[in-house]
Amino acid sequence: MSRSIGTIGRGVLAALAALVIATASTAADAIEVNIGRQLGIGYLQMYVMQEQKLFEKHAKSEGIDDFKVTYHAIGSPAVLNDGLLSGKLDIAVAGPTSFLVLWDRTRGSANPVKLISGLSQQPVYLVVNTPRIRTLADFTPDDRIAVPAVRTSTQAILLGIAAEKMFGPDQRTHFDKMEIAYSHPDAVVAMSTRSGITAHFASIPFYAQELALPGMHKVTDSYELLGGPATLFCLWTTTRFHDGNPKVVKALWGALEEATQFIKDHPKEATKIYIDIEHSKQPVDEILATLADPQVVYALAPKNLMPFADYMARSGMLREKPASWKDLVFPQALALPGS
Repeated sequence: MSRSIGTIGRGVLAALAALVIATASTAADAIEVNIGRQLGIGYLQMYVMQEQKLFEKHAKSEGIDDFKVTYHAIGSPAVLNDGLLSGKLDIAVAGPTSFLVLWDRTRGSANPVKLISGLSQQPVYLVVNTPRIRTLADFTPDDRIAVPAVRTSTQAILLGIAAEKMFGPDQRTHFDKMEIAYSHPDAVVAMSTRSGITAHFASIPFYAQELALPGMHKVTDSYELLGGPATLFCLWTTTRFHDGNPKVVKALWGALEEATQFIKDHPKEATKIYIDIEHSKQPVDEILATLADPQVVYALAPKNLMPFADYMARSGMLREKPASWKDLVFPQALALPGS
């Protein structure tokens, strides 16, 4: 756990390196937790927890009085994982495929990484800004598809799954050279200005923003490619952090459960929290319409992780396939209806 005061810049490794670490003796009685998350309403529990100070509230109920949590908005999953391994982050929040990469990398080590919980099940849409592309088969080597991270992000894995289905296992890298790394907000700008990309594999609320623009349409989505709903966002941490801080982990679970219930009971208020923190210009009613989609479910159970793990093992991205989703999670998640 980071027992220090520091700041992590937005989405760049150099900013991670600039995090200032105080000596343990100056903060012996204080606990600080650094959470790195990606951007977007898919991480809505994190925004609610931040604004309502729910983690702090539940930490206090666990008897932790001197407690601070800092939420760092970081667009790159690779930077999140690097921050977790370096100890500059305590918890990473992003897509399941980025987690699986780190789970595999640390499996069997002295400090393996495991999943704390899911956050939400929701689709990602492959949106294009040209009438030339109506199906996946219409993409050419000159097209560029914006994804959060090339090859390893959830969206990149979905493109690999699609290529394998369309062209066979030996062509699973068909879309790799078309991928280009963009944060979701930057991709929306590039899509709207037709600047360098022809498609964006977007999460909510970004695909709704794009589909509201002239000339944009959806080609496919994750539920179609996976055959059903799947967890799109989740939290993970190291075994050292998890096992060394049982009260903090219990407080985190309490905060996650309260934030998830708040979203269900007060979607408009939760949406306004997101807009205020992100300074989003998207109308409240537009986001509420997205949240009302029955495909969008905020829930902590990790769902449909194994299709990702199966593909990543087949393609050599994982050294070994987990036998079950239960191999991937800490004990607290085992009681959830995962898959």
